[in-house]
Amino acid sequence: MRATEHLNGVTDAGKAAMKRDPREIPALLVSNRDIHFELLRIYLGIALFVRGMVFFVYEGDDPLFGYGDSVGTLFAQGAWAHYIIGAHLAGGLMLAVGLLTRIAALVQIPVLFVAVFFVHFQEGLFAAGQNLELSALVLFLLILTVLHGSGRWSVDAWMDRTNRNEKSPEQELKSANQN
Repeated sequence: MRATEHLNGVTDAGKAAMKRDPREIPALLVSNRDIHFELLRIYLGIALFVRGMVFFVYEGDDPLFGYGDSVGTLFAQGAWAHYIIGAHLAGGLMLAVGLLTRIAALVQIPVLFVAVFFVHFQEGLFAAGQNLELSALVLFLLILTVLHGSGRWSVDAWMDRTNRNEKSPEQELKSANQN
């Protein structure tokens, strides 16, 4: 049995991709560099959503109010906690699917800015939890997302193509293979 005979449910494009010479993979990765950023955006959105869920359902010593001592009143701490949870939950989902991507990333930036410069900065680099390094990385990736935008694997791009009545890259490949 040949290697491709067991691929009954796979599309023709998928079969063609599986038949590729492995030496072509670096060129394929270079020619589709935008996909790398798409995967980062999706992962970042999922990670922020999960972080929002942790803050939402956290039991025990509340991590948000412990950091809110510098904010001031209890009302300000509660408002900040609600902002963080809402930004991470809604913004994370929006980043993951690519809906209003720049706005979703922009809403996250104040949260991460405070986390980096006011919460974790005194811990210093190379602390046991590495909170400063990870928060700074997420802040950097959010800034890149604001500058770059959503990309082709997003609801934003799909809506833009629909409004202009264009074909998706997958539809163009399919019609090219039929001709």
